[in-house]
Amino acid sequence: MPAILLLALAAGAGALGWSLMRPILARDGRGPGAVFGALRILGAVLMALVVFVMLRQTLAVFLADLPYGQPQTWLTIPFWNNFFLMIVLVWIQTGFAMVLLSAALRGIPEETVEAAIVDGANPFQIFFKIKMPQIVGTIVVVWTTITIIVLKVFDIVFAMTNGQWETQVLANYMYDKLFRANDWGVGSAGAMVIMLMVTPILIWNVYNARKEMR
Repeated sequence: MPAILLLALAAGAGALGWSLMRPILARDGRGPGAVFGALRILGAVLMALVVFVMLRQTLAVFLADLPYGQPQTWLTIPFWNNFFLMIVLVWIQTGFAMVLLSAALRGIPEETVEAAIVDGANPFQIFFKIKMPQIVGTIVVVWTTITIIVLKVFDIVFAMTNGQWETQVLANYMYDKLFRANDWGVGSAGAMVIMLMVTPILIWNVYNARKEMR
């Protein structure tokens, strides 16, 4: 069964189940109870099943031509080498993002969260409607910083693949043209392109920072 069809069936089953159980939940004066918890567990199981099937089919497509039982030089195989490069970059930047976001979450006044709990807000509403608006500035800073790092990424590609096997990035291309091919025109053009890509994000970040200081 195609993954998209299974996803559609799971979504339809979830919507049908929710429409059938919603009157029961509405009659329950105690709010979300055991039935709602069971629905959440069922939805999580269905989503896990869908994700498993989609990953299995995706891996089957990309691994179809690989010889089994033989060592593979994964960094030389297109798609997989890009995937592993992304994993390395995510691993490096996760600590930076977690520190800033954790500090922002710890800075949220407890009174607002307690007031939301008293008003009957569930954990999802507390997170998305109470906490998220209060840390949106930190989220913007983290997003812009990591985006700039991604646009000018160089060291990971240079050390792992050197831009070969369909993993070339603009910063590594600029380095190749400037210091290996001695093509100063193309290398300088690459540097200007990187600057033009990064500058709007920097301007937007500075604008948001000044807006919050007012």
